Amino acid sequence: MQINVEWLQDYIDYQGTIEELDSILTKAGLEVEGIESFGEGLDGVIIGKVKSKEKHPDADKLSVCIVFDGKEDLQIVCGAPNIEAGQTIALAPVGCVLPDPENQKGFKIKKSKIRGIESLGMICAEDELGLSNDHDGIMILDDSFEAGTPITSALNLPKKVLDISITPNRPDCLSYIGVAREVSAATGLPVKIPSFEYSTTDFKSESFSEVTIEHEDCPRYMGLAVKNVKIKPSPKWLKTYLETVGLRSINNVVDITNFVMLESGNPLHAFDADEIKGKKIIIRKANENETMTTLDEQERKLLNTDLLICDESGPVALAGVMGGLNSEITENTTNVFIEVAYFNPICVRKTSRRLGLQTDSSFRFERGVDPENLEYVIKRTASLLNQLADGEVASNIIDIYPQKIEAKVFSLRTSRVNKVLGVTLTTSEVEEKLKGIDILKEENISEDELTYKIPTFRPDITREVDLIEEIARLIGFENIPYTLPKMSIKPITEAPIIKFTDQVKTAFVNKGFNETVSFHFTGLKDIEKMQLSKEDPRSNPIAVKNPIAEDLSHMQTTLIPNLLRAAALNANHFNESIQLFEVGRIYLKEQYKEELKSIFENRYYKINEYIYKEEEVRPIERAQVAGIITGINKQNAWNEKEDPHSFYSLKGLLISTLSSLKIKNIKEEPLRNIDTYLHPGKSITLKANKVIIGYLGQLKPEIAEGYGLKSSPFVFELDVPSLLRCQNQQYQFNSISKFPSTNRDLSFAFRKETTWGEIENSIKKLNIKHLQNIHVFDLFEGGNLAEDQKSLAISLTFQSNEKTLEEKDTQKSVDKVTKLFIEQFEATQR
Repeated sequence: MQINVEWLQDYIDYQGTIEELDSILTKAGLEVEGIESFGEGLDGVIIGKVKSKEKHPDADKLSVCIVFDGKEDLQIVCGAPNIEAGQTIALAPVGCVLPDPENQKGFKIKKSKIRGIESLGMICAEDELGLSNDHDGIMILDDSFEAGTPITSALNLPKKVLDISITPNRPDCLSYIGVAREVSAATGLPVKIPSFEYSTTDFKSESFSEVTIEHEDCPRYMGLAVKNVKIKPSPKWLKTYLETVGLRSINNVVDITNFVMLESGNPLHAFDADEIKGKKIIIRKANENETMTTLDEQERKLLNTDLLICDESGPVALAGVMGGLNSEITENTTNVFIEVAYFNPICVRKTSRRLGLQTDSSFRFERGVDPENLEYVIKRTASLLNQLADGEVASNIIDIYPQKIEAKVFSLRTSRVNKVLGVTLTTSEVEEKLKGIDILKEENISEDELTYKIPTFRPDITREVDLIEEIARLIGFENIPYTLPKMSIKPITEAPIIKFTDQVKTAFVNKGFNETVSFHFTGLKDIEKMQLSKEDPRSNPIAVKNPIAEDLSHMQTTLIPNLLRAAALNANHFNESIQLFEVGRIYLKEQYKEELKSIFENRYYKINEYIYKEEEVRPIERAQVAGIITGINKQNAWNEKEDPHSFYSLKGLLISTLSSLKIKNIKEEPLRNIDTYLHPGKSITLKANKVIIGYLGQLKPEIAEGYGLKSSPFVFELDVPSLLRCQNQQYQFNSISKFPSTNRDLSFAFRKETTWGEIENSIKKLNIKHLQNIHVFDLFEGGNLAEDQKSLAISLTFQSNEKTLEEKDTQKSVDKVTKLFIEQFEATQR
């Protein structure tokens, strides 16, 4: 919002400096972003009087003029079409320097000859002085100015213009009267509201147009007819006011509507009444795909959410945004219909944004204008049309206002003001402060509490705390004393899941993994690529209402696709050996609650603090840690063989990582039926303390190929809350034995379907004394073994804290294990 200080003084008698005004407005919440000067650099320009005008002897479009500069007559050649003898003009004599946007030093006027005739100066147009963009002719001034008077004195130049940033909640300050009201509150000076005096003629506004409102998005509409107007240029004062704030002068009628809008903050529109078909104004919603041509000569395609001002033939204006080309004011206009209205701010905002058409009108309407100020606005406009366009004003004003918008009334407690602001105001002081911004007391509820009526030009004040903010503003934030709040300090307790998640990240980084961070979104193509079965709840993701991209249209149900994309990106950059992990959340539909209980056992429903307890339907949200390994595990030297990643290397990394997180007793089980994207022979489900914590295995080749990977990577996905539940929070320290350990090796042929997990668990159930470790050190198939057999070489490690164990001390234990293998697994010793 640009404020011409001279214009502002028409509404408040402020005589302070521009710097003081800057400070007043900024403290009031109206930040001054800059101070501009309009009409600078004109110190050498003076008032001149044209004494005579003769045609140039050698040029049809030039004139030779004699101009009196207050001391002597000067001969000046001028090419302006509107130059005439007797005029008062702006004269730039020889030696004067005019402002030049392209040259900081300006443009110096020199003595010259034009087509053989000597010229001793220049008669200036407005654009040559930097006062406007008008170059249609020279600037003609009031004859009351004396020749030789500096133009800066005659026109009170330069004029100071403030560039003020108005926040969206203060539409009342998008006007000169609104800004004057803020200055008044700070200085105590009264606001001067211009009067509206005009004579009326004996005819009705309805004779020009009747008005019908067909939609509630126009709560109030006022119309006034003015006939026999004379379209002509605006007077100099009006043109200057508008041009100093960046508006181009068009003609007196259009300029009056712009002037009143800036003065009052209420936009208005003038129709050529003779172009209103059927003498009817209808406010309605647009028909789907209806079109209209606006004043900028652009055809607009409309939706049924757009509000229109129409006549019998169709749209004549886009309500609150821009008028139509078919009813604009032209030089042939004689009869005018003035529209002043209140439109639904949301409706105007949607139309303006959709069409990319922001105007001074829409900027105000979408923030909310004052519905109770419309009568003043239309009468002020009538007064100016009466004075400046010789218009004859109708005897009545059309006012359709079905349901009056009442001013809000609510109470304010002085004790609450003092508590919130830390001040000690009395109730009468609070009342006096609010009175300064036209918020008046309604009634006394008690000595501490009064009710106040909020003016309709302040839609931002809706509750008690808003009034308290106004008081703080009026006091001055810099005048509120500093006080430390009284408060009790309690230690912040961090949720266990947050701390544990950080531990999980650290553990994987320590094992050589690199962390990735991805969007929590996925696409339906990922569901197809992963070949998730219909029975799997992960195959039916939650859709995003407004996705940022097609491949990010749903909430992710697994972290694996993001890791596969990361692996493919690395492979494309010739980095095929990677260890990546990601910690993120998956989102599953609440409707699958029962299926999840059976499929995931206690994985999702045993830890109540990590799921929603509210009755409302919300998605099931779980934190996961997933990883992927591809390529070579390690290569120690150039002469050593490559060690590619395998199922066992991933399993070893996982067991080691989980062990560092104090998660022990990891059990292996066959892959679940729903994990259809993993290789069934190279994948397992993991359990800890009888809780399913996740899975690991090799991706099917066709799925890896779908993501652009040459080989099938190994992946895992673990449920973080389940890991936390299985974490051993107690630490037990054992002394290190000073006696040596002894190993006993066994070799047995087992059935191929027998898993090492089953064998290991069976041995542990024997509770063998001094048995410290069990591991497989060789696997053999073929040879003289049957096709359904495999040979496992198993090492049993024994150690005592009391003595060195001999063969006789461990033989009974070995015999127990041998008997177990033979009886339970039908194994054959080799």
